[in-house]
Amino acid sequence: MPASIPHEHVHLLKQFIALCDAQPELLHAPELEFFRQWLLKLGATIPSSKSHVHSESTKMDVDDEEHVSSSKHHQESSKVDSEPESELELDTTSVIEGDNDPPQSMGDPDIEITDAMLEQADVKRGEAQAKLSEGAFEEAISLFTQAIENNPQSAILHAKRAQCYIKLQKPNAAIRDCNRALELNENSQQALKWRGKANRMLGNWEAAYKDFCKAQLSDFDEDVQIWCKEVEANAKKVTEHKRKYERLRERKEADAKRERIRKAQEAYAKAQHEENERRAHEQHSHSAGGHQFPGAGMGGMGGRGDLGGLGAVMNDPEILEALQDPDVQKAFAEVSSDPSKLAAHQSNPKVRKIMEKLANKFGGAGGSMGGGFPGFPGGMGGGASASSTNDLD
Repeated sequence: MPASIPHEHVHLLKQFIALCDAQPELLHAPELEFFRQWLLKLGATIPSSKSHVHSESTKMDVDDEEHVSSSKHHQESSKVDSEPESELELDTTSVIEGDNDPPQSMGDPDIEITDAMLEQADVKRGEAQAKLSEGAFEEAISLFTQAIENNPQSAILHAKRAQCYIKLQKPNAAIRDCNRALELNENSQQALKWRGKANRMLGNWEAAYKDFCKAQLSDFDEDVQIWCKEVEANAKKVTEHKRKYERLRERKEADAKRERIRKAQEAYAKAQHEENERRAHEQHSHSAGGHQFPGAGMGGMGGRGDLGGLGAVMNDPEILEALQDPDVQKAFAEVSSDPSKLAAHQSNPKVRKIMEKLANKFGGAGGSMGGGFPGFPGGMGGGASASSTNDLD
């Protein structure tokens, strides 16, 4: 048979579970590692920790205004969620499949560059530029690569080789060169220009628009201006589309968190209610324990086998309070064992009042205390009325 768990421990466990339900990220706290491992052994799934989730109050008392706001927000979210996802109408003319060639040589970034190497780099750059003008792009790439290996710190060499890759419809290779050029010079207009063009070819509208806009800040280029206008419409559509569904995603997350908090509040309220009932029951049992109510030797209760008004007695705070009085306790104990001693206690007003109160309770339940209480006016029978009963002090 399993060991009995104290009610206080069960209550604390319910509160802890309610808190974890409202804030599942707490399960990733280092001090709860043992608990997390135990849950995993049982086959539980631990929700991932999300650092970007905004902190939200987990207090259990939420006023009516917050409930109304939450309900309204949930209705709006449901309305947005029910709308079919809009299809983006984009101009995808000239968008191509990206190339998958192995990465090109970027030279040794740690090499010590000599004057001779710089001269050789200039020579190869001139030859590469000539081939580029002739349209011999593969040869131009080879020569630019030789120039880069002699001077790997030159941003313009990487940008010019990227131009050759664009001509060969290899946007991914061009982007790699432009990224390296921008690492060396973040304001390289040529690198921004050709990376924007590469992103345009791949359909990366936002990235292309951003590069073209930045490229125009440093130097005017007619090609860049034309390309920027070409991608602007698509870029803005994509941006607005992302904003819309980002708002929807955030709203869904907020609704889900509110629902977790609501459930946690309900669980907490239920646990609190159960705890209050348990304590009230214990207090009730403690108050009634050890006291015997007049019954034996009092002529029965109208011939009934039950206790008639005992439920009403146990719910009467005045009677329960009076039963805590030592004089009343002593009188009841003696009368319960020997009813003839009732007369000896009738001079005590506290005992007399509680007897009258009890007689009225049992009489009101439909039974009579046959024979009455000796020495009490009218025999304290079932005919005692509520109007003749004095309230307890």
